[in-house]
Amino acid sequence: MIGAAMRLVLVLFIGFISCVNVAFASFPSANYPNGVRPRLWLTQERVTALNTAMNTDTAEWMRFKALCDDLLTTDPEDLWQGVQSAIAPLALMYVLTQNDAYAARAFYFMDEVSDNYEDSGDAGHIDHGYLALGYDWLYDHALMTPAKKAQLIAKMEKLSEEMWSDYNGSGIDGNGQDTDAIIVSGAHHLMFGCALFGDSNEAVDMLDRSWWLWENGQGAPKSSGQLQYTLRQPIREWVRKAMGGHWHTGFMYFMGTDSNGLGAYYMSFRSACGYDPGVQEPELKEFWPNVVRTILDLTDPARTGFHYTGDWQDPWGFSDLSYVYKLINMASYESGIIGESLWNSYGRGFSGRIDEGYHNDEFKEFFYSDPLVTPKNPYSAGLPEVRFCDGNDFLFFRDGWDTTARWGLFSGQGTIPADHQAPDVGNFFLFREDDYLTKGRRIYGGVDIGPAYNNMAIQNSLPNGSPIMTGSEGPASMERYRGKSSMEGTNDATIFAYAMMQGDDQWNDDTNQWEPINRVSSYRRHFFWSGDNAIVFDRLRTNDVGWSTYRLHAQTEPTLSGATITQNSANGRHALLHQTLEPSGCTFVKVNETQTWQDVFEDYEINKEERLWHYAISPPDGNRVNMLSVMQMGNAGKSSIDGLEHLTSSGQTGAKLGDWCVLFSSEEQLRSMSQYTIAAPANRLHHLVCDLESGVYSLSINGKIQVNRIHVADRDNTAYFITNHTSGPMVVTLESCKLIPPVTNLLLGD
Repeated sequence: MIGAAMRLVLVLFIGFISCVNVAFASFPSANYPNGVRPRLWLTQERVTALNTAMNTDTAEWMRFKALCDDLLTTDPEDLWQGVQSAIAPLALMYVLTQNDAYAARAFYFMDEVSDNYEDSGDAGHIDHGYLALGYDWLYDHALMTPAKKAQLIAKMEKLSEEMWSDYNGSGIDGNGQDTDAIIVSGAHHLMFGCALFGDSNEAVDMLDRSWWLWENGQGAPKSSGQLQYTLRQPIREWVRKAMGGHWHTGFMYFMGTDSNGLGAYYMSFRSACGYDPGVQEPELKEFWPNVVRTILDLTDPARTGFHYTGDWQDPWGFSDLSYVYKLINMASYESGIIGESLWNSYGRGFSGRIDEGYHNDEFKEFFYSDPLVTPKNPYSAGLPEVRFCDGNDFLFFRDGWDTTARWGLFSGQGTIPADHQAPDVGNFFLFREDDYLTKGRRIYGGVDIGPAYNNMAIQNSLPNGSPIMTGSEGPASMERYRGKSSMEGTNDATIFAYAMMQGDDQWNDDTNQWEPINRVSSYRRHFFWSGDNAIVFDRLRTNDVGWSTYRLHAQTEPTLSGATITQNSANGRHALLHQTLEPSGCTFVKVNETQTWQDVFEDYEINKEERLWHYAISPPDGNRVNMLSVMQMGNAGKSSIDGLEHLTSSGQTGAKLGDWCVLFSSEEQLRSMSQYTIAAPANRLHHLVCDLESGVYSLSINGKIQVNRIHVADRDNTAYFITNHTSGPMVVTLESCKLIPPVTNLLLGD
């Protein structure tokens, strides 16, 4: 009896898996496609815009027409993106021109599509959904005979079924973080279901499959005990987590196949199903405008390329980035759909202000174009120079939007990444006028041997020195941040950026352990930047002794003099000086990354620009490490750090660097009082005192109260003020006060 019961449970369990669980993720019946054709993508608004573009000979139209004309004679074997890629352009060209030659060629390519998805390449990278567009857009064409229609229906039914059972793992198992595989294949199911609704009994199953991935995801459930990076996450959750405009493993990665799938989801939902994620799911509304903003934030001031944020792909310039124009048109269009017309205009204005590059998706570039939108120059829009992206934990900073700005990014990478594991270490890069002074390293899965390839990383016992977060429920995050803000009572226009990242319990020994061993009990990284000055302060508390290593990456071979590292930009015009103020007794080892990359991957496709140098900086052995580093940029030939003083007393540490003074607590605790002495104060010195309890503070210089109303907010726990003092050493005392006398001038002096 017990055996029979167990067999019944087993049968039910197998059925549970094989039935794909679509019953638990049914597509909303109120949003089933209606019978009007075309139902996919070609809304009246789109048709009007595309006709206008055609009749006015826009650049996008000219490229699109050239593509379609080439496809009339192109051999299918020459289509590196698969025969599917030719269907939608030709079908659209027929819709616009009514030229039967394009329609006939589209039918030819639809016939060429195999009903075995593996014959045409990875379902996460090939536009199988274009078969649905061809079917829908050419539905009433004379060549769409009943026999042809039945043939195409059977082909899409088989493709969806095979993708679901083999590629998507029936929505149950498989890698739950392979974003392009899940998003793009999910869009295929959606497009097939929309095209075939009313014509195929399996159309609802296709819609349910797409909805399962949108609402539930693919991979192991949290209750399974599987490794965290394999756990199921809904597509909508990835969108929500990427609200800053980034994708978790890197913006460059998102620009490729992931954006193809996400754009197809949005357009198909809206056009065929009357379901607009930006309306029905308002928490997703700002995603596309933030993509436009992130494109601007990540574009170097010289406007020649993007900074990559952890992707495996090479950091090419615009001349090689074939997907830039597709994505900016898509993101601009989607911004306009939700009423963000300004970001629509800024995105289209950006496209006209970057170097002419390589185009390989003329269909999407044209489809999302809109000649009725007036492009606006985003670089003259007065956009903020400092921006914090909550959730993704990116802090962008620049001191202007011109082509010679100083620019950079501080990244906490504050959540479990969507696609592959990435460490929460607090990466940063610095760029001066026309080149990088230091850069991060790609941290995509697979680079699992050799030295650490991220910037100023804490190194544990893993071979590549990167922290691993498997099993962690509390990923690192930026908990404090502050940027440029006007000061009451002054004309201060100083631009600066500050953030603090916490990464407690983030590191363990073995990615495959079910019970990971956390090696870090607490970790804080403070980052400060203003102009040519940068300060990084780390507090590290561990369960082990002597395993932390920091790495400063250089474009050219660096040199070491005492504790000062000097490195030049690749073009030789700029220098960066780095000094470790504490702890004393650090060891410095110079690493030739050309050789280490060669040792790791003989033929790995890494640009020469990434085969660089770095200094590994190791503090003395200890399980309590405070690491204070200062950096100052300047023109080539710079040989000393200006205005440098190491400030340390009464449980605090910091530095005077140039015209800045920045102080931190030596422990992971907020304090209500700070006092420090500056031996050689400069006229007009900026102060940022961190790790303060929130409240109101009084400020004294050499015992004389200057102001009794400096506010410290919970958001950043910092006090910012400016002093004018030139008559000898300056003792600064900042302490919490309860009485709040009238405000005095915040430009302080003697």
